Amino acid sequence: MRWTLGGAKRGLVRASVESFFSDIHRNYLKPRGYHKKHHAFIRELDGYTEAFAFQGSAWNDSVGPWRFYINVTVAFPDIPNRPAVRIEHVVAGTPQHFDLPEPAPPSFAGELAVLLGQASDSIASQLPQIREAFLEKRYWVGF
Repeated sequence: MRWTLGGAKRGLVRASVESFFSDIHRNYLKPRGYHKKHHAFIRELDGYTEAFAFQGSAWNDSVGPWRFYINVTVAFPDIPNRPAVRIEHVVAGTPQHFDLPEPAPPSFAGELAVLLGQASDSIASQLPQIREAFLEKRYWVGF
C-alpha cells in the first residue's frame, strides 16, 4: 500500500525538532518496523497500516517549546478513507498536546515511544471493530 500524507501546512521547523524526530525514529521506531515520512511514522502490518503523525501547533514560534499533537491513523488496503484521531482518544489519560523541551532530555523520546506502543497495542486489540466501523463509514468511532 502506498501512503500519502494530506495537505498539512509545512513551515520551517527548528533543527532541534528535526533532530528529535530523527532520534526517536532511529532509536525507537525503526527497530519496530516504522519508516519515517516528514513528521509521520508509518508501519505496515498484516492487513492494515498504522501511522502516527506529529502535527505542530499553528502557534509555534522560534522561541519556547515546540508544541505538537499526535494524530493516529489506521488504513486498510481495501477501504479508501483513512480517518485520523488524536492519540488521547486511543490511549486513555494521554494529554491533548505535548511540548518538546529544548534541549529535549533523552527520556522524552523514550516516553513517547512507550505511548506509541500503547496506541499500537490498542489498535491491534480492536482491529475487527475498527475495520467494521470503517466499512460502515462510521469514522468518528475512534478506537
